[in-house]
Amino acid sequence: MNEIQQDDTARAARRAPRRTWLRPAFAGPALAGALALAVVGGVALAGGDGGTAGTPGASDTGGTGTGVAVGGPAPKTAAQLLDRVATVASKEDIGEIRDEQYAYIKTKAAWGESEMCEPMKLGPVKEREAWVPVAGDRAGVFRTDAGAPVEAMEKPLPGIASNTYYRHLESLPTDPAKMLDWLHKASEGGNSLKPGGKSVDQNTFALVGDLVRESLVPPKVAAALYRAAAKIPGVELVPQAKDAIGRDGIAVGRVDEESGTREELIFDKKSYAYLGERGVLTKDGDGGSVTLPDGTEKQCAGTPKGTVIANTAVLDRKVVDTAPKAEPRTGKEAVKVKPEEDPKEQVTKEDSAQAAKEQAARD
Repeated sequence: MNEIQQDDTARAARRAPRRTWLRPAFAGPALAGALALAVVGGVALAGGDGGTAGTPGASDTGGTGTGVAVGGPAPKTAAQLLDRVATVASKEDIGEIRDEQYAYIKTKAAWGESEMCEPMKLGPVKEREAWVPVAGDRAGVFRTDAGAPVEAMEKPLPGIASNTYYRHLESLPTDPAKMLDWLHKASEGGNSLKPGGKSVDQNTFALVGDLVRESLVPPKVAAALYRAAAKIPGVELVPQAKDAIGRDGIAVGRVDEESGTREELIFDKKSYAYLGERGVLTKDGDGGSVTLPDGTEKQCAGTPKGTVIANTAVLDRKVVDTAPKAEPRTGKEAVKVKPEEDPKEQVTKEDSAQAAKEQAARD
């Protein structure tokens, strides 16, 4: 029986769809414009408003190890940036979390859109809210834009590596080397065996994003994820990046060999809090062609290199006690079913009718 259950779980994991987009990693409640404060290498890091803060007994002009003083030199490599982000994440205190609670995440995002035979461009920025159950024992809910109906998510399927509920994330390795090994095994690297498919490294990097999308990640697990991501070949530093609401940041990214899109995670330059994500084309896109009414083909203009085709920003991330109920879908009317008559009542009616006929005959 156990073998059958394990086989079913493995098949379900293989069927789980790949998500192209990385999602926000937890580096504390990333409130827009909030002041984040953490201690790295004995030196305080302040962010948000660009102010400075000191730690008693520590120099404000330099740090030790991978730490950095406020106003100090910016990271020069992706590994340096992710190490600082991991250190900040590991210091976060999110308190006790109960199974009946929810992780609440509010974001804004714009995604690439294209008209017939036109280059892709960003669509309007829309708001999204999600309530993810801590224990994963029930379905969460989400709202796709301000004022939109609340809809139900699918209940998490046990055994899926990219599940994002807190108790699953809590079970992951906290050692970076073990985390990287787990990520390699859990990601769908088999796609790299197919011509034009994603590489094992790209799938591993994508899984890091899958695990932190619309979720709260335990601090030690978040630190391990970031340090493991730094060891993935091809991950690079992006010195300048903006999120969906225009906040300046510094990012790490990796180019998807299949699409040519560099998928980026953006962080605050001083606090190293997570800001959002971005997708940027690293090569000119092929616009393809369309067939005109007269039967001739027209070559379409491709999307140029450097175009931002996706952009998000995290506005709020916290634990809440309740979640709104999913609203009934619009456009579908309830079917009214006529109640069936009680068989006893039916017999009584038939008997009454027969008695009436007999009485009429006697009269």
